[in-house]
Amino acid sequence: MLQQDSPDDFVIATGENHSVREFVEAAFNYIGKEIVWKGEGENEVGEEKDTGIIRVKVNPKYFRPTEVVRFSLSFFVIIMKCSLFCRYSLKC
Repeated sequence: MLQQDSPDDFVIATGENHSVREFVEAAFNYIGKEIVWKGEGENEVGEEKDTGIIRVKVNPKYFRPTEVVRFSLSFFVIIMKCSLFCRYSLKC
């Protein structure tokens, strides 16, 4: 992608959707901590289970109600953008 003739935006993803909540839980789990969620919407906080310390707060500036936007780009277009398409085969 860095060798493209002109700049472009590329998204490489698994096709799976994950929430910020899931990311936070995974990050804290990695360091051996558990987050307990309290409240709703802009007032929701994540407390560390063992200490009760609030570790996560919602910034109202960035809060959006549940929203899932799916962008789709066909595999063919991705291959063409990456200059890997070689006549019906990826073996170049």
